[in-house]
Amino acid sequence: MHGIVAFTSDMNELAGWLRTSFPGIYIVSIEIGNDFDDSFLWSLDKQVEHFCTRIRNDIHLQQARFHQLVTKYAYEKFIQDRISIANYWHNPTQLNKYISQCHFLPDINNERETHNKIYCTNMLKLNAFVITYLDLDEIIVPKQSG
Repeated sequence: MHGIVAFTSDMNELAGWLRTSFPGIYIVSIEIGNDFDDSFLWSLDKQVEHFCTRIRNDIHLQQARFHQLVTKYAYEKFIQDRISIANYWHNPTQLNKYISQCHFLPDINNERETHNKIYCTNMLKLNAFVITYLDLDEIIVPKQSG
């Protein structure tokens, strides 16, 4: 899905990279209303409703295939090296893979057997630590971890 005051075609470069990197992948770029205007003038509720309807009606996106894909491949080196969200994907049903193969989150959280004391030292040096999140976030669960 494109961003605010943008066009579906703005996603073409990313889609091309994905097609090159993952031959045979199915990609859909969802147009919100008439793109540019409606991405600004429609409420987020209306945009999300439109987006979800398009996803639900797309036969290629049925049966939770995206979730299955993430669950199966998130900790693979190829994906860890290329897809940002895979670096903070924490699947509680695959803790061994998460600890041993996830490149970022287990280190930052000091969840590995060997802890990095520099992370703790640096956190303690901060005058303030501010974390923000969006109450309506449905991507990061729990949203407070975003």
